[in-house]
Formats: sequence, C-alpha cells, structure tokens
Amino acid sequence: MKLRAALAALFAAGLVPSYAAAASPHKDAWCPVSVAKLEAFDAAAASNDPEKIGIAAQGVVEAYMNCAAEAQIARNVEPAMNYDKTRAAQFEVVVARSLAAQGKIADAVAAYREARKGATDVADWTPSSMSYAVSNGGGGTSTSRNSSRGTSQYHTAALAVRDAVDAELAKLGVTTAPTGSAAPTAAPAPLPSP
Repeated sequence: MKLRAALAALFAAGLVPSYAAAASPHKDAWCPVSVAKLEAFDAAAASNDPEKIGIAAQGVVEAYMNCAAEAQIARNVEPAMNYDKTRAAQFEVVVARSLAAQGKIADAVAAYREARKGATDVADWTPSSMSYAVSNGGGGTSTSRNSSRGTSQYHTAALAVRDAVDAELAKLGVTTAPTGSAAPTAAPAPLPSP
C-alpha cells in the first residue's frame, strides 16, 4: 500500500505522468523506444507489486538513458538529452521507492543517488558560451558566441526530482550535498607533505 501511495504522490507532483486518461498515451518524440517500456510500466503499476514495478521502471530508465547517450552523440543536448535524463531520473525515483518498499534500503539509496545525479546534471546545465563549425566543403571554419546563458527547458522538472530525492533520502536518514552537487560529499584527503 505504501508503494501505491508513493506512486500516487509522484503522479500528483507531476514527476511521473499518469497516462490513464489518454486513448493513445505513449508517444515520445525524443525517445520513441521508451514507449514499449512505458506500457510495461503501466501494466506493472496496475499489479501493485513493488518488485514488478521496480523492474519495469528500471526498463524505462534504461530506455531513456540509451536515448540520452544517442542524443549526446548527435550533439542534441538541449532539448533531447536533457529531456531524456530528466525522464530517466523521474523513473529512477520510482525504482528507488520500489526497492525501499521491498526493504532493500542500500539499493534504494544508490538508486536515489543516481536519480539525483541525473537531475542535477540537467538542473545545472547551461549552454556552451562558444560554438564552432568546420566545413569539409571548402567553406572553412567559423566561431560564434552564444549570448544565451540560460538553463535547460527541463530545469524546473529536474529541480523537482532533485528535491523529491532529497526528501526521500532525508526520510532514510541520508544527507546530501548542498544544492548544485550531484552526490553527498566527503572531506578531501589531506595532501602528502613535500
């Protein structure tokens, strides 16, 4: 029952969208391979079995991370890669919650940290200040300045995921690093004497 309440809270917060109302709910222009995984997730969520939900959510995470890697290779960081990483982080929270519901607290903490890292990557992202182009057609090279130093269009969603993760980790007694850092920090090791 705890998992159902956790999923309902995620849906209500908009961290995991509810697709029940749409006739053809699963369309994803940035990550079409996620559609089958989202359908499997819906079926697992209906079972209310934490293990099935976690396995299906992990499938969704993997689909979005694969899409993020492809977007990075294609140099489509914004919006595609940031979208994919945000979606992966959202479903990583579901994975973590399902692990916690199964009593696998150490695994849940690891999953929460992965979700936080992905969300923080997007929340902290800013566009490059310079862009470069090289032409193989004899046109030469060019350089331009990027005057926009804004954030990702998924910045707010990524912050919501990160805040949700921090709240969940706090419930487990785990502290996180200050906002802007992807993982809890430890004191730096002392430098050896010369």
